[in-house]
Amino acid sequence: MKYIKLRIFHNGKMIPCEVTMDDYVHIYNEETLEFEIVGCLGKGRIPKEVHVMQFTGMFDKKEDLIYEGDIVKLNTGDDGYVQGKIVFHNAAFVLKTDMSNIVHPTDSNFLLNSSEDLEIVGNIYE
Repeated sequence: MKYIKLRIFHNGKMIPCEVTMDDYVHIYNEETLEFEIVGCLGKGRIPKEVHVMQFTGMFDKKEDLIYEGDIVKLNTGDDGYVQGKIVFHNAAFVLKTDMSNIVHPTDSNFLLNSSEDLEIVGNIYE
């Protein structure tokens, strides 16, 4: 069974979280030293200010975990690269880029199949 690793962006911070069998999202509060429930995935009860991101199962070239919402650079060879955000699309994690600077503007999705050419440069929340 694959372990699903999540993190959330909440109160201006990126926080690792756990999801229990009943789909409740728990975070560890360092001030109270207790776990708090911040929402429920299964019932769609996640507050608007809580952004949940899933681990893709991949690491970048520095061995950092790649999550949904991360902004990454993909090395395309010959000193070229594309940059975009990680999204879940058609049952797969992809790198979504905006190719609007090309003669025929379009959005392109690059399927993630190798992490050796990826570098995390930020995320869409920070």
